[in-house]
Amino acid sequence: LIYDDGYAVIDANSGTQIEEYSVEKILLQNEKNLGIIYGIGDHERDRYHVNQVYPVTISDEYVQKDDVFISIRNLSMVVLYRPAENKIIWQSVGPWINQHDVRYLGNGKISVFGNNIVRGLDKKFEFLLGHSDIYIYDISDDTYSLPFNKVMKNSKQRSGGIFKLLSNGDGFSELSSDMIVKRFNEEEIIWEYVHYLGNSKKGNLNWTRYLEKTDVNLENLNN
Repeated sequence: LIYDDGYAVIDANSGTQIEEYSVEKILLQNEKNLGIIYGIGDHERDRYHVNQVYPVTISDEYVQKDDVFISIRNLSMVVLYRPAENKIIWQSVGPWINQHDVRYLGNGKISVFGNNIVRGLDKKFEFLLGHSDIYIYDISDDTYSLPFNKVMKNSKQRSGGIFKLLSNGDGFSELSSDMIVKRFNEEEIIWEYVHYLGNSKKGNLNWTRYLEKTDVNLENLNN
């Protein structure tokens, strides 16, 4: 038995479900994925563990509007799926390990928050890659860079992890393992926030969002 994660499309006005998608069915369209799902490591019920489905809102040379990027943590896999054709357009296992947040940046590039943790190991061995990191991956030629490696070198995110590339090139991340959010550039941390409860306790943070002016229609709020 393997838990079949997936995602659903909901009508925002009525709350009714329009469509539902099975990640298992999506992956098994490609027979090469049989080995990844069933042939590596011990049997694991939570084999898929979908932690992000990112809808694409534009069309360009590499994606179409309404495509989705799916982050499948326990396979260390990111998939670009086209529901209109019921087809996997692109997929990659790694270079990240047990990743979380994935977003499309345009021009064939995505950002991926790589937890880079090896599940099941003792804590002193679980970060074989040293620390969590932000991958900027080019799906057109399967190359990547780690532009924020300098400021991420002390980050060890065990579960969760959000990254957003801001319009000016800065990065924003929530590191829920450390209960901290921070904004940074490639050289330094610009600011960080910890939600303290008194002098000795930290309040938990989950899925914090950084909103720029272009992310919110303020007229809708006024109405």
